[in-house]
Parts: sequence; C-alpha cells; structure tokens
Amino acid sequence: MDAPHLLGLTLEEARSALQAGHPDIKLKIVYYSSPVIKKSLAFCDRVYRVVRQKALGSNEIELTVSLFRAGPEKNH
Repeated sequence: MDAPHLLGLTLEEARSALQAGHPDIKLKIVYYSSPVIKKSLAFCDRVYRVVRQKALGSNEIELTVSLFRAGPEKNH
C-alpha cells in the first residue's frame, strides 16, 4: 500500500490527506491519552495528533492518536 506519511498531523489533517489522495483506504483510529494529560490540559487547549501509523492490509490504516497542547501555554 502506498499511503502518505501522517505522523505528527492533527487527526483532521490526517483524515483530509487520506480522503484527498487515497479515498479507497479505510481508516481505523485508536485513541490514547494518559491520565496525566487528561488532567493537565484544558478541553479547549488540546488537539489529537497522530503518534503511530500502521498498515492493516492492502487498504486499511490504523492511526493511534494522542492529546497534545494546541498552542503555547498562556501566562495569566
């Protein structure tokens, strides 16, 4: 399978890239987040990013995504 490199992209960017260039590839998403991240990031400050990409056959990709801070930390 000739799939694009999706590591580091946001989940939305990865989905868009697959649909634009490889609409026949099925996408399986695995969500991972540690308890520390769940507590330390405010809901609006986080974004899912692709941390692992694995081919599951000739037309399916598994993406593992994890939460990351969307932007720089604000000092109040």
